[in-house]
Amino acid sequence: MKIDSQHLSRLNPSTRDVLLQSDDERIEYLNDDKWIPYPAAAQVLAKMDRLIKLPKKLRMPGMLIVGEANNGKSSVVSQFCRRYIPTNLDEAIQYPIISVLTPRGPDLDGFYGEILNQLMAPYPSSARTAKKEELVRYYFERVGVRMLIVDEVHHILSGPIAKQKQFMNAIKNLSSHMHIPIVLVGIKDALRAVDTDSQVKSRFPATYLPQWQVNSIDYARLLMSIESLLPLRASSNIFEKKISLEIHRRTNGYIGEILDLINLAAELAIHSGSEKITLKELAECGYEYSNKKLEVY
Repeated sequence: MKIDSQHLSRLNPSTRDVLLQSDDERIEYLNDDKWIPYPAAAQVLAKMDRLIKLPKKLRMPGMLIVGEANNGKSSVVSQFCRRYIPTNLDEAIQYPIISVLTPRGPDLDGFYGEILNQLMAPYPSSARTAKKEELVRYYFERVGVRMLIVDEVHHILSGPIAKQKQFMNAIKNLSSHMHIPIVLVGIKDALRAVDTDSQVKSRFPATYLPQWQVNSIDYARLLMSIESLLPLRASSNIFEKKISLEIHRRTNGYIGEILDLINLAAELAIHSGSEKITLKELAECGYEYSNKKLEVY
């Protein structure tokens, strides 16, 4: 199949390199994780970058990243962590960032244990919560942790109010004792998680990753960026009105859903030989909307 030069010019250089490869190789490339920059994500990354570069002080600021499920929170966190990968310094590994998932419930013992596991730090199986907290502080100092990211913080809402307050105060105190910023991540319910105490709430102001608005220029630009990474041999022009409206209708404007739909449609286009995404591929690719509000257990 002859590939149009104008189509080639729109593609990312790494995408051009795989266009003449086999269908299986192109599909493997299609399904690889890729970072797609967009304004809201850039703003969140800039705020995180500012936090990690702040000089140490008693009351370190933090932030709360809020967005619904499958709307880019994990991708933003992963992208930021790639900027500050562990390094060897004086024969010791330095961990600038530790990122952990919140346990199902306000379980401080499990929380500290997860941090120690991320650090591959040894601790007795019989260690009490207070001992684990002490070890976390010790290892944070030893390996040079500069930021802690706590994902799915809304999970604490499944426990009693008193334990929720205890959990959030422990996070605030860890920030104060270690003089490091802490970034919380969660769905909208996370706003209730930080609302347990006025001091906690003031420490973690919310920053939002909103749904995409169908008629915005940024949405069209997003679709253009996504298409530049699709290893298809013909232009789909998914940013044009008819297709962009259908993509938004099926995904409600959540970026994770948008990517899932487009990737499945592109995979079908490769298998069928059509080599482009049309309304037919969007309808027949087998995509199912999955972005239901997370249950709180």
